[in-house]
Amino acid sequence: DLREAIVVETTASEDYETVTREVGVGAAEYLLRVLDPADTIAISWGGSLLGMVNALETATRSRPTTGRAVAQALGGLGNPNHEVHASDLTRRLARIINAEALILPAPGVAGTRAAGRALQQDPNVQSTLSLAAQARLAFMGIGAPRKDSILIQNGTIVAWEELARLERQGAVGDINLRYFDRHGRLVASELDSRVVGLNLTEIKGIKTVVGVAGGAAKLAAIQGALAGRLVDVLVTDHITAHHLLEETD
Repeated sequence: DLREAIVVETTASEDYETVTREVGVGAAEYLLRVLDPADTIAISWGGSLLGMVNALETATRSRPTTGRAVAQALGGLGNPNHEVHASDLTRRLARIINAEALILPAPGVAGTRAAGRALQQDPNVQSTLSLAAQARLAFMGIGAPRKDSILIQNGTIVAWEELARLERQGAVGDINLRYFDRHGRLVASELDSRVVGLNLTEIKGIKTVVGVAGGAAKLAAIQGALAGRLVDVLVTDHITAHHLLEETD
């Protein structure tokens, strides 16, 4: 029931960096094809979206584009100077498409539930998230609870014990750090209450949600996102696409 699927030929489905780069190119081509000057785009974070932004920087040198605004859909995670950081991706994408960058002035994961509630109630945070929720297009990475995740590698964002607990509760993947089960249903947790960003209901309300992910490690996560109809368009690699079709059959 996808509106569209972009399947990219990959050279190494087990190599995370290769897959994210190649899938990112597919996402960049889709954005260039559908972008309208009146569009506001919501963007999350992750390696595949970094691949998309990197590909756009090359593609738009000979193909001018324009958009209205790019809104950060999830607070910052880790080092703000890291190229996969949501704020950096938002700024770079906005610059590429000659749009306004709407930055979310908050961490992606608050230290406590109380801090999370306070940040969500901040007027500047509310303003950015409100505009992100009203976007016509959203580009979202699809994550999986893995020990080699950037979340864990950083060491200061989320502890592996938290992700392991989510796995035991049935979580197979996340969009915008909102973890879901194999049916695409939210897995409620203490972590979810600390995330500063759009929730699954708000994301599903966006007209076109583009899920960008590939590789063997993301298969269950992508299946869950499809089962819950959390994305309208999927950009993935050809090997993952074959596995998805086999599982469906």
